[in-house]
Amino acid sequence: MSYFPGVQRGNLDSVKADGHGKIKKETFALEGVSVTRVTFDVGAKWSTDSKDYAGANSCQLPHVALVVSGALRVVMDDGSQQDFSRNDRNAAAAGS
Repeated sequence: MSYFPGVQRGNLDSVKADGHGKIKKETFALEGVSVTRVTFDVGAKWSTDSKDYAGANSCQLPHVALVVSGALRVVMDDGSQQDFSRNDRNAAAAGS
C-alpha cells in the first residue's frame, strides 16, 4: 500500500461484520490503508477465536489501535505482554 495525500472517507456502520468466535471485525479500505473496528466479547482470545481461521499462532499483521471501552491484553510471540484500557492507544508489530 502507498500513502494517499488527499482526504478520504469511510463508514464502519455500512460494512458487514466478519465474526470468529467472540471476535467481530468490520473493515473498509481506503487508498493506502485499511480501517477495522474490532469488538472482543468478554473472554475472547486469539488462541481460541482466531488462530484456526488465521492459520497462525499469533496475528501476523501490525496494528495501531484505540481501546474504546473495556480492557485488552496484548501478548507478543516473545512472551512479553501489556494491558490496555479505555482511551489507551497502542502500536503492535506482527506477532501479537
